[in-house]
Amino acid sequence: MSFSRSGGAGSVAQILVDQQNSSGRESRFAYSIEKNLRAEPFSAPRHTIAAGLDEYLVKQPRFTAPISVLRDEVSSRLTADPSQSDIVHLHNINGVLPVEKMGKLWGHKKIIWTLHDMNPFTGACHYSLDCQGFRGNCSNCPAVRTLFTDTVTSALAHKVGAFQEIKDLSIVAPSTWLAELAADSAVFQGREISVIANPCGVEFFPTNPTAEPGEIGHREAYTFCVVAQNLSDGVKQVNDAVSAFAKIHHKHPQATMALVGGGGEEFAGPGISLVGRVNRSELSTLLSRTRCLISPSRAENAPLVIVEAAARGCRSVVREVGGMPELITRLGAGMTFRDSQELLQQMTHIADEAPSATTQRRSPLMAAAQAHFSPAVITSQYDELYDS
Repeated sequence: MSFSRSGGAGSVAQILVDQQNSSGRESRFAYSIEKNLRAEPFSAPRHTIAAGLDEYLVKQPRFTAPISVLRDEVSSRLTADPSQSDIVHLHNINGVLPVEKMGKLWGHKKIIWTLHDMNPFTGACHYSLDCQGFRGNCSNCPAVRTLFTDTVTSALAHKVGAFQEIKDLSIVAPSTWLAELAADSAVFQGREISVIANPCGVEFFPTNPTAEPGEIGHREAYTFCVVAQNLSDGVKQVNDAVSAFAKIHHKHPQATMALVGGGGEEFAGPGISLVGRVNRSELSTLLSRTRCLISPSRAENAPLVIVEAAARGCRSVVREVGGMPELITRLGAGMTFRDSQELLQQMTHIADEAPSATTQRRSPLMAAAQAHFSPAVITSQYDELYDS
């Protein structure tokens, strides 16, 4: 179950449902909207209004990560009834129903909850940035205006109470980073947190494992790319990648950068292509023709696009935050950076690399993505939780 069928959480849920059904385990995807509120605001107007109030009324302007406060009090109709299922697998439930109702509705069922960010164990924020309040009671929350601090404290208390009503609850985090934060939170303290990676969609893996890897990368279109739902989102820090690219472009005029997603008009410049939003098939093709993905975001858990890029033989350079460095380690390729100077160094190294060297790196990276992140591999790990 997830609020949206798209986005990171919705994509993971759909991949798991498809693989489970193909493996003989009956599975249904319960969701509220097809896309996201930014792309289709009128698909769920009450949620759009609540999300807008959270962003512009409730949230402290200087806090850059997203929050859910008023939106969490809005319920929505799902495409399938979870009460008819033996197991309820939760993904992103913001806007589906208030969390305190979850235990009352499904407290007698086996529930698996895959965490996609920190919100399930904070009073409001999806990423706490430098705040540690979720370990206590979220008092004096820096993410919201003073008028709403008591609301955040109350929301966290409701979450603590709601999970006490669920007798059979298994928590999953796609990264060790998120698992450790959850285990240290007031909500999930003392609970065992399983670490299971997010699966990559089958459309990103070669349809012909023998021939296709040798063809990928030969018609390289972009030296770098950045992918974000909203390129203008301050948390994504796209400006860091663009600034580094501008310096590289003086030395390598042939270098190119694709910016994939909504917004980003402010980043237009020499060598930069504003690609806009693309579907998954189009993204797969673009990554096949890109040398390196850049992820400069200040707050991330385990972005699917890093694994999707790897499945197409495209390395990533990621900021040392959240679960992104873990993905680089598991894939055995790519680089991390801590500041803008290191990012410039890593991107310069990529731009200086001979095309033949880039091509040679692709096949091992594609094999690593298949071995660690294919739907079959990840679904088998979830099967152990379902059957326990």
